Amino acid sequence: MIGAASLGCFLFILLACAQHQTLVNDTREKTKNSHDDNNLLVSGEARSDGNSKPRLEMLQTVCGEQERMEIIHDTRAKEKHQCKMYFAESSIPNAGFGLFTAVDLERGDLIGEADILVPIIDAFHEDDIWGMMLDVLWGRAYGGGTCNYKSAKRVSVFSPGSGSAINSHMGLSNVLHGSNPIVDDTGLTLSQDPGSGAFSSYYGMSLKAKKAVEAGSELFTSYGAQWFIDRTEWLGYIPLTTDYSRADHIVKKLYEKLDDTTPEVVGALLNFIRHSANERVAAALPKKIDDIEKAYEAGTAKYSLPNFIRTPEWLQENAICADNIRAEKSTIPQAGRGAFATRTILKDSIIAPAPVLHLPRNLMTTYVVIKDKDDEYINSDERIGQQVLLNYCFGHSNSSVLLLPYGPLSNLVNHNRKEANAEIRWSHSRLHRQEWLSFSAEKLAEDDFGLIMDFIALRDIAPGEEIFIDYGTEWEEAWDEHVREWKPPKDAEGKVIEQEYISGEHLRHGFRKEMGVRDGVFPVSWLDISGT
Repeated sequence: MIGAASLGCFLFILLACAQHQTLVNDTREKTKNSHDDNNLLVSGEARSDGNSKPRLEMLQTVCGEQERMEIIHDTRAKEKHQCKMYFAESSIPNAGFGLFTAVDLERGDLIGEADILVPIIDAFHEDDIWGMMLDVLWGRAYGGGTCNYKSAKRVSVFSPGSGSAINSHMGLSNVLHGSNPIVDDTGLTLSQDPGSGAFSSYYGMSLKAKKAVEAGSELFTSYGAQWFIDRTEWLGYIPLTTDYSRADHIVKKLYEKLDDTTPEVVGALLNFIRHSANERVAAALPKKIDDIEKAYEAGTAKYSLPNFIRTPEWLQENAICADNIRAEKSTIPQAGRGAFATRTILKDSIIAPAPVLHLPRNLMTTYVVIKDKDDEYINSDERIGQQVLLNYCFGHSNSSVLLLPYGPLSNLVNHNRKEANAEIRWSHSRLHRQEWLSFSAEKLAEDDFGLIMDFIALRDIAPGEEIFIDYGTEWEEAWDEHVREWKPPKDAEGKVIEQEYISGEHLRHGFRKEMGVRDGVFPVSWLDISGT
């Protein structure tokens, strides 16, 4: 005799199998392809009965793997609305990924999870060494000046989440950097813990809405006018905030002119103004008289970027959930913070996309700072150590290339060889420049943004589980040696250095080693350093 619960479960499976025999061919085709199309998220609510894993196993047994995948894909459309923030192709042409909100925001609303800041202390490298890193760095005042060390000659700040993943449009800026970070070493101290100094102490940087933001909107911050002015040579004349205001005024006058003169005359006026106005104002103006009304009604900023608000359907089909993880104290001793699942994440689905900056290894080296003949600070030839930023990079000991991932909280995924439930893979996104993997390290350095990796679930991951990957044997051996040989750091007088954050001394000490990747991920063509 079948009980009510068993009968209900059996009927659910039977109905689900029958229903999904009718799925259209294009849905079947999608399930065959890459993990990029397998961004499958079933909500914790939908699977919070405490028996989610057996249910999946029953589905697979009764229906078969293909039917199971079809059920998951169908569930995706119903469940994915729980994602509040997405990664998707930016509405700004050639800008790579952008962040989109899936919910309406009111002014002052905090957006997404708070993230870390990683300080870079006293790095006086030439611009060709900094490379693409210059485009994502903020000054020492960023985050309320939390990282404004008194003893440092220069402090730059890397914000891997909101500070790097979000794009800037000077006419559509809708978010501000919200709460400033706090100093939080998760209880570790320099005098007692070998893990102290191995990760950034600064956590809590967030975004907040500067005005009401419609669901589906791309999120934009302001990089500041000077950022665009300094890059005019290769970006062109990007309009600044005041340029859109001036363009709005011009468009208003031209629109009003249409009431008492011919379109031909107004078109001639538009062409004259576009060729005589400031280049940035001209770039904000419509190019055709037929678009004057559209630009007037929308405003020139919105007119310039008509697709910056996406539909829920577009996001569900084309975007990747960007809030699958949250930060908490890691379950791994001495590891600081870790990344924890906010919802059920299914095997082979994307936990978090990770666009990467490809950087030269020598960018991480720290030197004694001196003054040159012009009284300017420069790096001397005397090496001190490595920036803590190295610990957030992927790399290979025989390569000069380091890969620095960015995106909300993806830098908090810790190492656990035995319990790894995720791994890093090259993305199948069309934005990823796969051909760059065949470049030499030297040629790769000539290119800009374009490499994307993904954190992929190796099994179903339950809400609240910590996400782990395997950093590799070399990293693990280096860490074990560090722990065995660790002694509290001492100053020049032989005194143990106490925990304090004014000088930045806590970031001058600690374990330093880039994360490894599994065999076959790091391109052979990038291995340009002979092993010792």
